[in-house]
Amino acid sequence: MPENIIIVIIEAFSVILSPIFAALIGYFIARQQLKDKYEIGLRNKRMETYPELIKITQELGKSKTSYQDHKNAREEIIKWTTADHGGFLTLSKKTLDYFNQLKELLKKNAGDGKQYSKEQLKNIFNTRNSLRGSMMDDISVSGIKKSD
Repeated sequence: MPENIIIVIIEAFSVILSPIFAALIGYFIARQQLKDKYEIGLRNKRMETYPELIKITQELGKSKTSYQDHKNAREEIIKWTTADHGGFLTLSKKTLDYFNQLKELLKKNAGDGKQYSKEQLKNIFNTRNSLRGSMMDDISVSGIKKSD
């Protein structure tokens, strides 16, 4: 008799728990699919918008680049943030930090009024490299391939 009670209890738990486990598994699968879709969309948007910013920052921090060219690049960076493509909204937190650091460095006046000092150029160059590296990291999130 006690064995029958145990069997009935086990069957009752299986009847109750089976749908709960099935629902949980379905929830986690749907959640992962939604996350994957979001990451793919975000990565694709970054792949559309980041190349323009990479091009704008190409010559920053180099001694051959004039002070005026640096200022022009800063203006282009600001234009990039307000462009219709919304690329600014896709920046990761780390990339956004480097982005803002670079804008601040470019906002400063030239060391002698005509050209950035070697120290300023070094800081601009290093921050530019950090920004560009971070953008590359953003594009290669989770090793997801671009989809159409």
